[in-house]
Amino acid sequence: MHAAGNTTVECEYHDGKVKSLKVTPKSRKADIVDMSSLDNRVRTMVSVACADRNYLFGLPPMLDGLPNPGKTTGPWLAKYGESLRGVRAGPWPGCVFRDNVVYVHMLHGPIERPAFPVRLVSSKYLTGQGEKPDTILKLEFDQSVETFALAAPSQGALAADKKLVNGEMDLGVPATFDRVEFTIDNPGHHRGQGRPFKLQAQQADGSWRTIFQGAVYGSIFSKRVEPVTAQHVRLKIDAAIRHLDVFPPIQ
Repeated sequence: MHAAGNTTVECEYHDGKVKSLKVTPKSRKADIVDMSSLDNRVRTMVSVACADRNYLFGLPPMLDGLPNPGKTTGPWLAKYGESLRGVRAGPWPGCVFRDNVVYVHMLHGPIERPAFPVRLVSSKYLTGQGEKPDTILKLEFDQSVETFALAAPSQGALAADKKLVNGEMDLGVPATFDRVEFTIDNPGHHRGQGRPFKLQAQQADGSWRTIFQGAVYGSIFSKRVEPVTAQHVRLKIDAAIRHLDVFPPIQ
């Protein structure tokens, strides 16, 4: 593989593992990330499962979110696969749920435990605390958490409790965001035929500036945009808007 910086990577790969790796120049070897390692494979599986927000839009789970055991991940899935199979992603970081059970995947250290208006029956670690590549906390409640999960706002969403009127939203105070997500009613759409839209922010003088424009294929759109600060945001599209949200930059 020829990479940037006049770099060449030679790799021998067998049975799911990197057997040998040669990087030219040698100074670039530290930049190589081996995604075939157990740690990175598990982190990838968990990240995909936790990011599958299709259920929020009434869609089936992403096919690539279903764990498929291989030589590297098979033993891990045999022990901890319950935390990824048949689950839905929750709108909290690192969480998935199934009926009355929530699995908290601590990929990057401890995270805040989700709060529900139901009684916690049991709490236990499937893995040892701090165990790599992933620490998993299993929470069992006395009833299904699905209703509360569907009603919970997306993590960090600036527009979680804001009303959308004619495609326009008031964030309450000027806020900086760099990601937008929305879903529309788009019945009978054909593959490859996009519906154009403009995302606009209101300026200090009251005028509207287009900060991103494109087309949505189907009913869901998510995109990272250049950071912008505004209090009023609007989506211009010839369709009924079911959901619009913007998110602050990740710190």
